[in-house]
Amino acid sequence: MLGELLLCVYPCAGATSMHLASDYIHSYKDAGGSAARCRVRIYLPDNVRDAPVVICSELPNNPGGSITDSAEVIAAGAQ
Repeated sequence: MLGELLLCVYPCAGATSMHLASDYIHSYKDAGGSAARCRVRIYLPDNVRDAPVVICSELPNNPGGSITDSAEVIAAGAQ
């Protein structure tokens, strides 16, 4: 199914069923104050007791600094 993700963390005790809740380009200021962009995908678990998964990807045309240097800023702005 489109948007369905099964995650398995080692050691695998079973897969967690998740669905894609958001997929967008996030604009932010990098650590140096320059405009920057990254892709953010948020997967929500089907079981409310499981944690959501947020994936942040560097864009090839990102005008700002590395997302690694701005992880805290990006995480605070992810919706």
